[in-house]
Amino acid sequence: MHDNCDIRLITIDSCRYDTALVADTPNLEKIGILRKAETSGSYTYPSHHSFFIGDVPRIIDGDLQYIPGFDQVWRSASARKTKKPVFSLYNAPNIITHYEQIGYNVQGFGGVTFFNTHDRNNALPRLFKNFHYFGTSENLHPYEKIPRTESVLPLGNIELIAKSIDKDVPYFLFINCPETHIPYDVPGTNPDNTYRELIRRIYIEQNLKKLYRPESLPFTSDEIKLLKLAQIKALEWVDSRIGQLFERIPIRRPTLTIVCADHGEEFGDNGRFGHAHNDTTVLQVPLWAKYSE
Repeated sequence: MHDNCDIRLITIDSCRYDTALVADTPNLEKIGILRKAETSGSYTYPSHHSFFIGDVPRIIDGDLQYIPGFDQVWRSASARKTKKPVFSLYNAPNIITHYEQIGYNVQGFGGVTFFNTHDRNNALPRLFKNFHYFGTSENLHPYEKIPRTESVLPLGNIELIAKSIDKDVPYFLFINCPETHIPYDVPGTNPDNTYRELIRRIYIEQNLKKLYRPESLPFTSDEIKLLKLAQIKALEWVDSRIGQLFERIPIRRPTLTIVCADHGEEFGDNGRFGHAHNDTTVLQVPLWAKYSE
């Protein structure tokens, strides 16, 4: 059992594995080598429910251990017995409740609508005693809100996150990062009307879930390249802010850090767009993990 260490679980929403392969991410690389993993859900809600019972994306390349010596991070004490080395067994409905019950300072932060604390039907933030949602409640279509400001992004509020951490007791910190989620924009960008229109069309296609033949995709190759580049730039912004966050909350005791996407995104690769369907580009995600003693 490793129940006296700090925990950092950060999810990068909708981030493709190949986005992580080509993005410049020096701070994520400090956590560990980029791993290819497979998530249990094709969109935010089921993926995070899986994560919160310890089922973080399964590594599917190279050495299958998340950190040296451990094939699994969390496992319920009521699950069937396993011979695989497990980092931490928990005896609670989920890992959030587990860490709250054993006296951890548990803090959650989110940015996509499934974490909207103003919607009483949202189950994910209600798992936490302390959860802060940064998204906007403006009654606008998402493509009308770009570029998003730092105020509506968790990693645009590093000081608030850092102040929530009590250095005298172990903490469990969860952050859901929405920057790599559609509309794939970050503060400081200046999207023109062409990009806004492209995002409007992408929202339509994501809702349609239509399967196209390769020769009949509703977007040009240049438009698809633009979308992929936007997600790459968004991940690089996330990387820079993660570096700043970790400088603000330095390691004071043994610390487990896991950063992963909750799911990926299809940009017409196999005939569809968006997520919430079982395609390789949706289910294979990037993951970085490290245990610092």
